[in-house]
Amino acid sequence: MSWDIFIQDLPKGTVDAQDIPDDFEPKPLGTCKSVLAIVESALPGLTFNDDGFTSFDTEEFSIEIDVGTDDPCTSVALFVHGGGLAAGLVADLVHRFGGNALDSGSETGIFDAASAQESFTRWQAYRDKVLAAAPKSKLKPK
Repeated sequence: MSWDIFIQDLPKGTVDAQDIPDDFEPKPLGTCKSVLAIVESALPGLTFNDDGFTSFDTEEFSIEIDVGTDDPCTSVALFVHGGGLAAGLVADLVHRFGGNALDSGSETGIFDAASAQESFTRWQAYRDKVLAAAPKSKLKPK
């Protein structure tokens, strides 16, 4: 279970994910190599995994990063686990790509740096509620 952020080109002025036209095609963010270089500049010490994902791990949280295999790259998916200061790092990374992202924890579905911590906190509360209701042996928070 993760707080999911999808960095991509969005229509200018989008304030709610429901306002994105069904036929909208995001512009590329860059080549996979250039996109990974931006990610690595924001999150030094990345681990490149055999499954195609990249990860950034701290004692408090981890972020799995997927840029896909298509070149040019049109999105960066961030799957955030844990707690701590992850929201600030995510906000910095989104900013480095122009500030446009979808946010699974936001009420509007759109990432907003000013309310990133609130969105992350809302996701953590949801995660904790689900984990409290789950059988103890099946789900464990990171």
